[in-house]
Parts: sequence; structure tokens; C-alpha cells
Amino acid sequence: MLKLANSNVRNAVQRRLEFKNTNGTLFGRWETPNLYVVYSYGEHFPLFLCDGKHDMAWAINTDKYSVTTSRHFSQAHPQYETVGSNTQELKEYIRKCKSEV
Repeated sequence: MLKLANSNVRNAVQRRLEFKNTNGTLFGRWETPNLYVVYSYGEHFPLFLCDGKHDMAWAINTDKYSVTTSRHFSQAHPQYETVGSNTQELKEYIRKCKSEV
């Protein structure tokens, strides 16, 4: 797994590479063969997800977050067209995808 400075994570997110930032508070990983998720401060807060089954559609978390997570959001944003969802919807989607594997 790549270990990256926050300033270098966007490229990893765009390429859907597994990574952790240097202090481990921001990370991206494949949850299933088709579902890539970027988390801030643990699995309880998915920031972005990319679903390969649906033409690599990106979803972003639209809930309010801390100053540090806001920084994670801006540094890791994939800069592709996205659809907004709240934390609960993203977590349910991740759970559903994992159960289908």
C-alpha cells in the first residue's frame, strides 16, 4: 500500500490506487473488485466511492465534517463528475456491495 503526503493523494484517488496518508487518517482501498472507497478517519466516514459496475461513477459525501476532514476532501477529491450522498447512504451502499461478493 502506498504511503503518501496529503498533497499527493489526488492522483492515487483518480487512479483508484490503495493508499494511506502519512499519519493514516486518510486512506483509499478496494472494498470489492468493483468498489473503490476513500475514507477519512476510519470506515465510519466514507468521503468518496467509485463503482466500477456503473461506468466508474463517483459519489461524494455531502454531510458536514471537521476542518481536517474538509481538508482531506479538498486534497483527495477526484475532480470527476460526482453524485452527492450522505454518510448513511454511502455506508449502506458499501455494505450492499460487499454482501453481493
